[in-house]
This record gives sequence, C-alpha cells and structure tokens, in this order.
Amino acid sequence: MTQTKILEEYHTLPMTSNKTNIPCLYLRAKDELYRDERRKFIIAFHANGEDLGTAYRLLDTLRTRLNHDVLLVEYPGYGIYQNKDEKLAAEDMARQIIEDAECVYDFVLENITDVVERDIVVLGRSLGSGPCIHLGAVRNPSTLILCSPFRSIKAVVKEKFAMLSALFDTEFDNITKIKEIH
Repeated sequence: MTQTKILEEYHTLPMTSNKTNIPCLYLRAKDELYRDERRKFIIAFHANGEDLGTAYRLLDTLRTRLNHDVLLVEYPGYGIYQNKDEKLAAEDMARQIIEDAECVYDFVLENITDVVERDIVVLGRSLGSGPCIHLGAVRNPSTLILCSPFRSIKAVVKEKFAMLSALFDTEFDNITKIKEIH
C-alpha cells in the first residue's frame, strides 16, 4: 500500500454540526466486468487504535474479495480527522461519531448512484461496533457485521480498570442499543 494509493481514494463528506468535514476512504469495487450487477455497499467503522491508513489493508481485501464498494469512515481526533474542538470528552466524541455515522449513511443513499438501503452493509470492528449498532437501530441496512464488539465503553473500562469505570457514562451501550434493531 502506498500513500499515493490512499490519497487517490481519500474523500471528505459534507460538514456535520461541528462544522467539520468527515474524512473517508472510498474503495470502489475493482472488477469492471460486474460493475453493472447489484452489489452490496459496505460502510465500515474501524477499531480503536486504528485510522484510515492502518485499516486500509483489511478493507481493501474485503473490497477485492467480495467485489463490493467500501466506504471507511474516520473518527474525530483519529488520524487526519482534526476536530475544531481538539479535545472532546468521551461522551461528546461518542455523540460526534454517531452524528457522523448517520451523516455518512444518509450521504451514501442520497449521492452514490444506484445504492439503495437494501444494498447497504454496515461493518463495525471493536469501537466501530458502536456506530454500526446505532445505524442498525435508526436506519435499515440489509446487514450488520460486528467484529469484536463490546457491551459498552463503561463495561470495557470496568473490566480493565474497575475504579475508573465510575468516570464513564454509557457511551456506546451496545447491549441495550442492539435490542432496538428491527
């Protein structure tokens, strides 16, 4: 993977309420022979400790093997997504990630030719399971793929650092939110 290759696939989507564009990688399916066939469109949310660059290889493999378009979304404060409010509190960051996820999902439906809701697959890995499950509850994608999901951020902190868990609210309360998926 070269930096040039990533830059060719880099896009920013329109601004959200925090007046910041959302950095994304749009990996178009490679096989032109099947370009006219109905394919799935994957909206992907990476794990903590990753960014668009480090998650590229995995998503490029999915794009190539499945011959689906993939849109990989960045989080505020990660990689090149510099939020105007440099240091967001955890709950503010979670809210911004959710708002960005909804914005990206709606953008795909409104602006990517021939993509309809039944074509959308939302993939979330670890931290990405939060926005993935949220979209499953408030939108109607055809499929959710959860890789290494967690119950809630508070539960993860409690498991690792019991004393600190009181500092966290229920950001990405996946265990509760998943019950809202229809």
